[in-house]
Amino acid sequence: MKALFICIGNTCRSPMCMFALRRYLSEQNVRGIEVDSAGLVDHQKKMSENSYAVLKKYGFNDIDYVSKPATQKLLDEANVIFTVTDDVKAALKDFTPEDKLFSLSMFVAGGIEDPYGKSLADYERAYLTFNSILPSLTKFLKEQKKRKKSR
Repeated sequence: MKALFICIGNTCRSPMCMFALRRYLSEQNVRGIEVDSAGLVDHQKKMSENSYAVLKKYGFNDIDYVSKPATQKLLDEANVIFTVTDDVKAALKDFTPEDKLFSLSMFVAGGIEDPYGKSLADYERAYLTFNSILPSLTKFLKEQKKRKKSR
């Protein structure tokens, strides 16, 4: 099963979500779920320095990451697509089936606020907000995985 996180630029929120969920799934011995991220904008930039700094602070290593666009191929291959906000979800509604498109606002009011161009504390707040929903998100993914198998 493939889960895909999408934000606007794929340099802040969605890569942090991807790295955090990958680690959490590993720690929880959850197998069979691949996690990736992409953005609405195609600019192929490195992950923001503040995102990198937050991830390093929380013990992530080997986190070189270059943003990539949410291509139709990536959307089609994903079984579950999480957008960081309802606005990003709305931007994708014409490109992927609604039954696999979900906003993180279903787990936290308003989704994950965009820290782009803000302080390191704002980036850390975005990371910690996402980190707080990992158990609920993992439960949801496990349910989606079971549904996929029963189809």
